[in-house]
Amino acid sequence: YAFLAADSVYPFPCCGVVKQWRAFIKKHTGTVLFEVWRSISGTAYKLAGSNEFVA
Repeated sequence: YAFLAADSVYPFPCCGVVKQWRAFIKKHTGTVLFEVWRSISGTAYKLAGSNEFVA
């Protein structure tokens, strides 16, 4: 599954560090990737960073 928040509700306006992710994950889900993508033009995006969590 994927969740894309491509609106102004969850902005990352500039440089910085993600200090915390919050998610509700069932036990034994497997590997979950948390990713931040930046819009570079139109429908093109670039991966800015990611973290892996094993549930």
